[in-house]
Amino acid sequence: MLKIFMNRLWLIIILSLSPLLVSAQSEIRIILDKEYDSIFYLMGYKGKKITVADTGFCHKNKVVFRNKDINPGIYVLTDSKKQYLLEFLIGNDKKFTIDIKDIESYNSITVKGSEETSSYFDLMKETQHVNLYLKALESEVQYNPGNVLRMDSLRKTLNMYQKSLLRENEDSFLNTFILSMMQPELPDSLHSAEDSLLYLRCHYWDFFPFHDENVLNYPLIENKLDYFFDVMLPVNPDIIIIETDKLIKRAENNTKVRDFILWYLYSKYQTTKYMNLDAVYVHLVENYFAVSDIENVTDNIKKMMIDRAEVLKGLLLGVKAPQMSCTGIDGETHELYDIKSPYTIVYFYNPDCPLCKKEKRILNETVTRRNDIIIYAVNLSQDDAGNEYCFDNVSWICVDGCLSQEKDLISLYDIKTTPLIYVLDSEKRIIAKKIKAEQIELFIK
Repeated sequence: MLKIFMNRLWLIIILSLSPLLVSAQSEIRIILDKEYDSIFYLMGYKGKKITVADTGFCHKNKVVFRNKDINPGIYVLTDSKKQYLLEFLIGNDKKFTIDIKDIESYNSITVKGSEETSSYFDLMKETQHVNLYLKALESEVQYNPGNVLRMDSLRKTLNMYQKSLLRENEDSFLNTFILSMMQPELPDSLHSAEDSLLYLRCHYWDFFPFHDENVLNYPLIENKLDYFFDVMLPVNPDIIIIETDKLIKRAENNTKVRDFILWYLYSKYQTTKYMNLDAVYVHLVENYFAVSDIENVTDNIKKMMIDRAEVLKGLLLGVKAPQMSCTGIDGETHELYDIKSPYTIVYFYNPDCPLCKKEKRILNETVTRRNDIIIYAVNLSQDDAGNEYCFDNVSWICVDGCLSQEKDLISLYDIKTTPLIYVLDSEKRIIAKKIKAEQIELFIK
């Protein structure tokens, strides 16, 4: 009796849920203008990364996607070879039809069942139209300076059109998409390029919808981050750190968006071609990854990050270089801090390294020209071959890195490859690092 009752109860639960399950099911129909392929993919974004969200089969030029787990975002229709055919928006409506008369033209696309998706194509039509005019005006701006004002007017017109599509008091993905595209308008009171840049930097993120995690479901967030950190900001760690903290503050109420931004910044600054930007990596680890619960950061990953930050913290520009006490080829112990010279070049090398031989020649030429440099050359090889390397460099202090009182010079000085050069001032503060020998005189007076 109990078993019968439980079975009936389970049936009632299933039947009561079935309308919800049906309503949650997606049904995105795409009617193509011609036969392209038999298999199609619906591709979804996570930042710039794109993966398969669903697979559809073509029958009489019609493709249907029914993945119930589709989240609001920008999606791409591709053929079986994953060649892009069409990009479109999926919002709150999960059942709609896109009818394509000509896949090359937004004007030939109609949508039934989703006002959001239809408005997206309207926006793309207007954006495409304005961009064509902007490119034409920009190509002739050197011959017609008045085009600058016309271009500004067109951008303002596009901004107004974007705002007209915003839906008040509605939690729609179309709103999220439009807000993420919107740019601040420069007030007429700004007269210099510097003031304009500072204003844009200050207001760059004003419209951005940090509250909606679906903003991650298309590439624009990563494109905006690229532009902000690569173009809007100078290569100055202090300014980058200040702007990073402001940005993370804006996203603090949405951990998914915050964590995406943090991982973006971590990837950008963990290895950088600018020697002064190691400070940004150290700041990110110490102030966020080491102390916050960040997505995908395990205890092992956190320890690796902290250890790496600790190494780089001791090698930042302006910081006193780590002490070294190594046995020289003369059998004496030579401490780095004992060297008295306006400038010291710490030069890590391997005698079998072809590039080290080239750097050695340039270093010799540099020392010959100047009397304010002493070279502290550290042989990292396991044998005595490096001693011969220094016999003709009597003005150098040549030491054996394997006979160092410090435990691990490789880690202490973050040595990944040889040759490796650090330039120190008279107080042994780092003024340049990981540069070529020919660049040394760019950093010393």
